[in-house]
Amino acid sequence: MASQNLDNFKQLVLQDTALQAKLRSASDQQDFVQQIVKIAQENGYSLTPEEVQEGLIPPSGEELNLEQLEAVAGGMMAQKCYITCGTCTVSYLP
Repeated sequence: MASQNLDNFKQLVLQDTALQAKLRSASDQQDFVQQIVKIAQENGYSLTPEEVQEGLIPPSGEELNLEQLEAVAGGMMAQKCYITCGTCTVSYLP
């Protein structure tokens, strides 16, 4: 289960296009996780790489690929949406 800090950080990223751009620059999933931990800390959130990694695993247990990670970081809707943020009325289930 994702931590409250991670959930709060996700909401911050959804509202901040500059943070989205920083996360989109990640070269792979490991870099993406490291960027999240770093940016979260810069914004007052304490996250571990393990918490972030756990938050990337959707309810089905399938890890997100880089394309899906970029879609989440960019605030776009991927083919499958695993983030419940309340910003849209569309629900994509795996």
